[in-house]
Amino acid sequence: MTDDGREPTPAAPPGAGEEPLVVLVAGAGGVIGRHVADEYLRRGTPVRGLSRRPVTGARWEHLPVDLLDREAARTGLDGARDTTHLVFGAYIERPTTEEQIEVNSALLTHALQGLEDAGAPLRHVTLYQGGKAYGAHLGYFNTPAKERDPRLIQPNFYYDQEDILRAAAARRGFQATMLRPEGVVGYAVGNPMNILMVIAVYASICRELSQPLRFPGTHAAYDALYQVTDASLLARATVWAGTEPRAG
Repeated sequence: MTDDGREPTPAAPPGAGEEPLVVLVAGAGGVIGRHVADEYLRRGTPVRGLSRRPVTGARWEHLPVDLLDREAARTGLDGARDTTHLVFGAYIERPTTEEQIEVNSALLTHALQGLEDAGAPLRHVTLYQGGKAYGAHLGYFNTPAKERDPRLIQPNFYYDQEDILRAAAARRGFQATMLRPEGVVGYAVGNPMNILMVIAVYASICRELSQPLRFPGTHAAYDALYQVTDASLLARATVWAGTEPRAG
């Protein structure tokens, strides 16, 4: 009871009054994308997963779209015209920096353009980066590394993608978040970019051959401190960032 004898007004449930979310996860076959799509699904949020190949065991709608093909992206993303939140975890490995920049910039550009052509009411985009933004792939770098640190002079596809996203966000009025996990580990089928899977395969081979589980690398690698990020934790952080104004 309140002081005047009336029943108190019930508190609004979380998310009440907000427009509903419809999430598109690009790169849903990867370790990050798979966990993010599953996390949104677990919370009851409409979610679609986008990848060129079907995702084994997925319980969300799958869009078979090749984001490298601009026309295919435009046609395929027409089926996601109600998307409010894009989670961009698509990535293609290439042997040179120039090739990495070219293909990964195209992936993001075609995804954003395809959603714009479809008239999607986009409100937020999450983009993943990583330790290469600080020069982790070049050798020693300053620690602690901070997001406000100046960019390195070396070309890096993270920088190109971030510039593409910031320009699109400024022009179209949506929010953007860049998350920088280090090595991400978790469950994904048929995706080799997962050190947890590599260790599991190596351990299985050692067991089959009745060999001890020896460290297979160099002394320098053995002594190095390395950080990994749990994919399920990253998925929860992604969901948080998608609706938290401070993360924009």
